[in-house]
Amino acid sequence: MDVAIGLVGCGRWGTNHHRVLATLRTEGRIHRLVVCDIDASKTDGLEADAHYTSMEAMMANEQLHGVAIVTPPETHLSLAQQAFENEAAVLMEKPLSENHEANQRFLSTVDGKVLVVGYILRHHPGLQKVRSPEVRKALGNITSVRYLRRTQRARPEGSTPVATLGVHGVDVIAWLLDRPLALATTRFSARGPDESAATLSFSTGETGFFDVAWSAGEEVRIVEVEGDGGQARFDFGSGALMLELNDGTTRDVSVSPSEPLRAEWQYFLERCRSLNPTVFPSKQRLLDQSAWLDAHAHTEP
Repeated sequence: MDVAIGLVGCGRWGTNHHRVLATLRTEGRIHRLVVCDIDASKTDGLEADAHYTSMEAMMANEQLHGVAIVTPPETHLSLAQQAFENEAAVLMEKPLSENHEANQRFLSTVDGKVLVVGYILRHHPGLQKVRSPEVRKALGNITSVRYLRRTQRARPEGSTPVATLGVHGVDVIAWLLDRPLALATTRFSARGPDESAATLSFSTGETGFFDVAWSAGEEVRIVEVEGDGGQARFDFGSGALMLELNDGTTRDVSVSPSEPLRAEWQYFLERCRSLNPTVFPSKQRLLDQSAWLDAHAHTEP
């Protein structure tokens, strides 16, 4: 099956999507790639079969199997609906939006459709390895997850630490612990325009912690997972995964060098080809996270 893809939003992260898509197109995994941004200068120089400045024009002129939405969160839901109305699958960057009620209404309409939300770390081979039977057996019952993401980049205009950076952390915490965020009490230990840190205490006994920041002194990309058998420390910048077990042994674990964004696109393209309805993560997880963000992301200064 030949697959045609539209990319909407060609800013900093959108160009990363384009880089992966251009490679997949060269490899013959997609047969047509079109790009769209309301700022025509953003698509200048991007290799594509067509360039657009409005999604309406793109959808009117193309027969697309999938659309990637890499735009500000307040535009996500309306753009996704346009894609769905044209029977296209949707890969949407996180979060769904920053309006919980709108998210609830939107998710009530996605049955029978393909919607993949861009929680890219779920596709990271290192975290997939952490979830593997081999590592889970070594770690035993997971009791805590720590997520550290500090970047030297300046904060993008309109962004907040929790809704933009921390959202990956709370998703990883809930995913690795297999617990809904609704079971957690959240206490912030740091909160400001450029940084945020919080502990999530689950009623089932587990804990999560995230520490995120812009304009940091160094780049930090760490996930630490502790179980009753030991600890795993994964650097999702370098790809290094180390186990420190309670029996005193320490070992490095081999991790596939594949790029998470490419893995995310391969997952999405498989859904486009199969036409099997998919919501990823599940509607329950997305609603749980939306409710948590509604309660915590908008109280920052």
